Amino acid sequence: EKRGKLLLGMSRTYSEAAIILEGLIKKKGSIKSLTFGESNKNSSFANSSPEFKKAVFAIVCETLKYREIIEELIEVTPLKDEIKLLRNENMNFMIQILLYEMLFGKQSSQGIKAIQGGGKAKKVIQKCLTQINSSMARIKIKKSAVTAKDLLPSHLRNPIILPRYVRVNTIKSNDEEVINHFENQLYLDLTLDLSKLIQSSNVSSQEKRGFYARDEHVDHLFLLPPNFDLHSDSFLANGKIIIQDKASCLPSFILSPPSGSHVIDACAAPGNKTTHLSASMKNQGKIWAFEKDKRRSKILSMMTDKAGCKNIEIVTGDFLKSKPWDEKYSQVEYILVDPSCSGSGIVNRMDFLFSSATKDESNDQEVEVEDLNDESDRLKSLSTFQIEAVLHAMKFPSANKVVYSTCSIHQEENEDVVMEILRRQDEFQLSHPLTSWKRRGFPVFEGSEKVIRTDAKEDQTNGFFVSCFERVKPSKTKAPKIIEKKLVEPQQSPSQNQKDKKRKMENPSIIETGKKKKEEKKEMKEENIKESISPKKTETQSKIQSNQTPDKKKKKKRNKIHKSITSTSQS
Repeated sequence: EKRGKLLLGMSRTYSEAAIILEGLIKKKGSIKSLTFGESNKNSSFANSSPEFKKAVFAIVCETLKYREIIEELIEVTPLKDEIKLLRNENMNFMIQILLYEMLFGKQSSQGIKAIQGGGKAKKVIQKCLTQINSSMARIKIKKSAVTAKDLLPSHLRNPIILPRYVRVNTIKSNDEEVINHFENQLYLDLTLDLSKLIQSSNVSSQEKRGFYARDEHVDHLFLLPPNFDLHSDSFLANGKIIIQDKASCLPSFILSPPSGSHVIDACAAPGNKTTHLSASMKNQGKIWAFEKDKRRSKILSMMTDKAGCKNIEIVTGDFLKSKPWDEKYSQVEYILVDPSCSGSGIVNRMDFLFSSATKDESNDQEVEVEDLNDESDRLKSLSTFQIEAVLHAMKFPSANKVVYSTCSIHQEENEDVVMEILRRQDEFQLSHPLTSWKRRGFPVFEGSEKVIRTDAKEDQTNGFFVSCFERVKPSKTKAPKIIEKKLVEPQQSPSQNQKDKKRKMENPSIIETGKKKKEEKKEMKEENIKESISPKKTETQSKIQSNQTPDKKKKKKRNKIHKSITSTSQS
């Protein structure tokens, strides 16, 4: 009975892990949002215990580490054809999870026996077991690997361990309340000894309390032990604290719009920087938060609502298509541009293993990039968009301060972008923010000491880049002139009378002929009147007239008209 329950439990763990892995590939959310957040719409899993969710989360993370090797194994063995025969897309992800468990998991020494449960997916693996083992041996030889861990890239073999950062949401709480909240779980370390923080990971009991500290640069930011569990924390659930890496806090902290300001967040989702701006403005003024993706726009809305922000208007649309001269933006003085980037500065995350777009709701780092095979093409595509986004922000006539940031370590997305922006306009120049921060930009242009870089190893935060532009010349932006098109009435075709007038003006003889005809008609009319009032004709006259046929009458009339026209022409 116990074994049956164990098999059932493991099978469910594998199934849920496969669903989350599939969700990641299909860009339905980040690992954390699919496991612990609202992105997972599976009601049974959503209601599962925190311990079960952690177990699923762990196996997904570990599978992602070895995903490249697992996919290679599927490609070079009969597994590829077997998966096609199953005609079940989720089965592919289930097999990936089971291959990790069999080859790299804690019980991998047991081989196929390490898999507890697994159903059809396990049977497919058993069918191809000989080819899987031989292919795995060849891969180890090719990569000169002794153990499974040797197959991993260096950044996964020796990961950088960072503190866990939480920002106090001053809209709902304050530093003192948060300190009181953690006092039974952690010791407040006023000396900021990071070694103590690292050593106090995996704190599980009050007897072995860890340490936490205030950050020395960013207000209302605390450092917790790296693996300190916050998933069931009441302050996190209520929006009183927000998990946000220190580097991610720098852009909003540097922009620092005062209370009552009008602000634009050009690429806002998931919303950590937006809520940070709202808090620094004391929830007053106005923030237009742009997000063109509808799904991420909903996440942005959820996060701002949870944080209690009342001064944010979410704009589901492309910031580049906004109109800087629009009257509603006339008072916008502060703009944050944190656009899509390569995400090359992010550590301690599995999402970066994908070339496709994901966004980590906890760290607020966007890694939305095109699936370009060539790294240089990829960076060129990103930097082009980044430059256009900043230049567009500078078109807002009242904008006085524009902060540009990325979670990238590449010069192409950072210093090169700043140089191009400075070259293409003269209304803004770099300012020198956060002078206490020592790490600055690469010395590739004059003024590079004014931009900020962070290094994961040296600064205990993710790799980041921040630059701040301030206006030095008045705006040249003007609303485009609206040219009113006058309605031109369709030209009517000239009437017959107009044509006749034109013809008469060109040929005076026609006028004379017309007058003659009028006179003749008048004479004929007078004759008819005389005839009508004259005495009755005699019988002889009547007979003579009756003997005249109609043809003779017409001929006589034509001769008379002809004579008159001839005489007119002669005259």
